[in-house]
Amino acid sequence: MGRLTNLSKYEKGQIDILKDQGKSIKVIAEYINRPKSTVGEYLAKRSGKNLKTKDRTQTKDNIS
Repeated sequence: MGRLTNLSKYEKGQIDILKDQGKSIKVIAEYINRPKSTVGEYLAKRSGKNLKTKDRTQTKDNIS
């Protein structure tokens, strides 16, 4: 994983506004000139999602 990129309060506000307007992570990242991963990680953290935990409820054994 890459180095943690700190977003300024202004950038976080821009991300929040653009996401609320329905913009994609790609569009937001291009607009604020930051990597898509940085924007995605911020949005996941904001929503309380854990990026490192995979959903292991579906495996080959229990898929019909």
